[in-house]
Amino acid sequence: MLRIRMWLILFVVVVVLLCGSAFAGDPAPEDSLSKGLDLLVKFFMLAVVIEVAFSTIFQWKIYLKYLHDKGWKTPIIVITAFIFCKTASLNIVGELVTVLFGSTHKINNTIGLFLTALLLAGGSSGMNTLFSKLKIRDPEAIQKRADSLKSEPEA
Repeated sequence: MLRIRMWLILFVVVVVLLCGSAFAGDPAPEDSLSKGLDLLVKFFMLAVVIEVAFSTIFQWKIYLKYLHDKGWKTPIIVITAFIFCKTASLNIVGELVTVLFGSTHKINNTIGLFLTALLLAGGSSGMNTLFSKLKIRDPEAIQKRADSLKSEPEA
């Protein structure tokens, strides 16, 4: 398991080094494909950060006892991601449309923010799946903990 974590860390470092302009604040390259790749790398990094942040909430004793397996995970992530995108003015989808199709093709800002929130929520879910496959996170252990918390008598 340690070897897998090391490979994952190495992968992230290589991505950051190869796409340094995405993180260093350098001016974006003039090539639209490079700008698009720049946006997608930023999206990938945000998806990882959001997944790690939400894992804290979704492994919280109160969440596991009362909301686990009740369908609340997706609405919580989508609503929180939308609020995050709105307050940070993070419209990755809108920027991507503009980069790929030119400034004459713009989408409504609210729709772009909502689609960005959905992408971040889906990317977060994808990161969760990846973490499970790499044995970084054990969903069976989380399920067992939730079951044991639900079976505890109320105090």
